[in-house]
Amino acid sequence: MRKDEVFGAISIGDPKGTTAVGTAPPNPDSVTVQCGEDSIQLNVDVDLLAIGNLIQPSDITLGSCGPVGQDHSHLLFETELHGCDSTLMMTEDTLVYTFALIYQPKALGATPIIRTNGAVVGVQCHYMRLHNVSSNALKPTWIPYHSTLSAEDLIMFSLRLMAEVVAQKNIPSRCLMDSKLTSSRSEFLSRITDDKLQVQLDAFRFAQETRSQGTTVVGTTRPNPDSVTVQCGEDSIQLNVDVDLLGIGNLIQPSDITLGSCGPVGQDHSHLLFETELHGCDSTLLMTEDTLVYTFALLYQPKALGATPIIRTNAAVVGVQCHYMRLHNVSSNALKPTWIPYHSTLSAEDLIMFSLRLMADDWQLERTSNVFFLGDLINIEASVIQANHVSLRVFMDTCVATLEPNMDSIPSYDFIYDQGCLMDSKLTSSRSEFLSRITDDKLQVKLDAFRFAQETRSQIYIFCHLRATAALPDSEGKACHFHQKKGWVSASGNDQVCSCCDTGCTVRKGRSLGPAAPQYRGTAFLGPIVVQQPATDIMPESANTPLKAEDNRAAGVSSEALFIAGVVAAVGLVCMIVLVTLLWRGFKPTVL
Repeated sequence: MRKDEVFGAISIGDPKGTTAVGTAPPNPDSVTVQCGEDSIQLNVDVDLLAIGNLIQPSDITLGSCGPVGQDHSHLLFETELHGCDSTLMMTEDTLVYTFALIYQPKALGATPIIRTNGAVVGVQCHYMRLHNVSSNALKPTWIPYHSTLSAEDLIMFSLRLMAEVVAQKNIPSRCLMDSKLTSSRSEFLSRITDDKLQVQLDAFRFAQETRSQGTTVVGTTRPNPDSVTVQCGEDSIQLNVDVDLLGIGNLIQPSDITLGSCGPVGQDHSHLLFETELHGCDSTLLMTEDTLVYTFALLYQPKALGATPIIRTNAAVVGVQCHYMRLHNVSSNALKPTWIPYHSTLSAEDLIMFSLRLMADDWQLERTSNVFFLGDLINIEASVIQANHVSLRVFMDTCVATLEPNMDSIPSYDFIYDQGCLMDSKLTSSRSEFLSRITDDKLQVKLDAFRFAQETRSQIYIFCHLRATAALPDSEGKACHFHQKKGWVSASGNDQVCSCCDTGCTVRKGRSLGPAAPQYRGTAFLGPIVVQQPATDIMPESANTPLKAEDNRAAGVSSEALFIAGVVAAVGLVCMIVLVTLLWRGFKPTVL
């Protein structure tokens, strides 16, 4: 066959079913493919994502195969068409060999975090069927049912994913055990022609597995908001949860759902009942200027169905909150304090409150969304609120990020420690930094968004130990971040206080700790913060329409934009011709 009958196609994407939207996917120009007669060769740019973060050879594979060579700017992969976990699909006209170039970044240095997303680049080699690809003998891609089968009697089988327009549904007499073992909706359709058999398979995933390739899962289901009703009492909360939590007819099991670490306390045929005190079931408390907010997490984690290794519903987390107005009692009964003053003799007029807030880009208002993407900066403002008190200065002594609303959960990432050293900016060479302090009662920090390595969960919770001292020139405390060129920089302008961040800081006992300048401490909580995976789905226009090399090197201007530009230019030209004609007729000289 001719050389132009062998094609390479590149498709870039995460497994289907994610809700990722945001940062840039791998650059198609970063991967070049050469499809040979019986092998494939890939050259992969070490700047795969085209953002300046160079990939490590140990972080990328072609199927299960590592690179066979490299230079300063590229990695080389080479394999036979049947190697490196490739798959073969036969259509009426083509043979399509598909490979997966898998990029899975590992944790940065000694930290448990990553700042680039994993990616899967689909690579295909297309060969026209019914033609030989060379004058050499080819290995057969299949074996006839009988060794004496003549060439005219070759038989081929295929499986295809079909659209949802189908004929009348009846279940023929075949053994589709999935419909019995898991009470699924799987079924055979009535046979229309003898050479075709159609089956509807209820989508599933393998239990305890995060991989989604190889399954028929497309899309996700979310809990139905009407499935959970909440009643916030004076000192307790009560939840009624519909057993059809997802609203799709798959009833949840009581053992698969908890409120924090607490199971249901009762149930009937259609609902599960949860009840706890406001401080129970791993709840968290957030204090703002006007409200007390108790947050709970309703966790649904489906287990494998029966004796099978599969699940048919996605895990889900439902956030539940109870809001109470501050400065008002919620009942005539005495309330347990939601925090403990630093000093037991502290008077009511000296109540101190700490808070953490997500701020908008201009830092003027609180951010309305808690969703971020890798590459974003998370603006966090710590503040101290006081009543009838001398001016106080707030510090962030330590801060930890976790995947659960529990500061002692694992994994965790301590990004501020040693009484105010923002170590994240040094450990991961991030853009994280403290802003220059504007007022004593507020401290602002930009945190470079991240995800935990080897984790599919996207929700992150932040806990900070905050401290407030009298706003005096010699107040004990610091807020320091690491600048790649300047070294350690202080938010207050006095960089000398940051000198111990590399060696370990100890609390200095000075004048600010005396009776005239007391210190107040508290813990503030922020979350959940959702750091989404990016949308990396860039698929060929058709699975059977291969992309040629020049298509991947287009200038980046869409056909729609070129069409619109052409129309505008044409209209402008017509208008100019009409204008010139009118002017010419108006000023044409009269001939006598």
